[in-house]
Amino acid sequence: MAPPPRYSSAVLFLLLLSASAADPPTKSQEFDDMLQSLRNYGYSLFTNALATSDLSYELLVAAAATNFTLFAPRDELLYALDMATGAAVYVSTLRYHVVPKRHTFADLKNLSAPFLDTLLPEYSILIGKFRDVHVSTDRASIGLIVDGVRVAYPDLFVGSRMAVHGIDGILLTGLNLSRDLGADYISPAPALDGNIPAPNPPTSPFIGGNDVSAATVASHFDWDATPPGTKLLERGLMKGRRRYRRRKVLGDL
Repeated sequence: MAPPPRYSSAVLFLLLLSASAADPPTKSQEFDDMLQSLRNYGYSLFTNALATSDLSYELLVAAAATNFTLFAPRDELLYALDMATGAAVYVSTLRYHVVPKRHTFADLKNLSAPFLDTLLPEYSILIGKFRDVHVSTDRASIGLIVDGVRVAYPDLFVGSRMAVHGIDGILLTGLNLSRDLGADYISPAPALDGNIPAPNPPTSPFIGGNDVSAATVASHFDWDATPPGTKLLERGLMKGRRRYRRRKVLGDL
């Protein structure tokens, strides 16, 4: 019998190499890629919080660790929140920024229902639309708000299991307190476009700690409303923001 061609081993090696390259990334690989990508965009505190809190276990190991959407606030906002709250509230707030299903920006613009469950038990976020007049007047200019907070940087990271979007504020269990952090940190509130039909509210009452009836859905877009009982937290957030600025100037961050 004739000996096999001399190049058969090389061909086999290349086939094995291409097959391994086609394998999808593991959960931990994609998680690390996501963290590095967000750090490159300047979301250091958010990535550190994900990596060092129980959220890393929930995103990677827990039985529910399937697909996720994360809404990432900017560093100065998370720093202010950290200064204003304890560890338990801080981690709970982070869980409120994670949806246990992967949604790209295009997916979020085409939801069949406006509410999305989060990793914070019994709490859901509300997705709304607005027309970004600074871009154009066609359908591509439609932007999104989450509990009244603008999605400023959509699709910061999109993987097979995770999608991350940068937002202009902090989501606080259904109440938008981002304006309390100061107008210089928050983009102007987008005007809702009455020509864009709002998604129909759920037919059954929304069950959860941030219950919202169909009649009060519009209150989520009342940019001048002050949530009741938030003065103490507001003072803490303002104090945290000042500390962040001071440490930035001193080079401690």
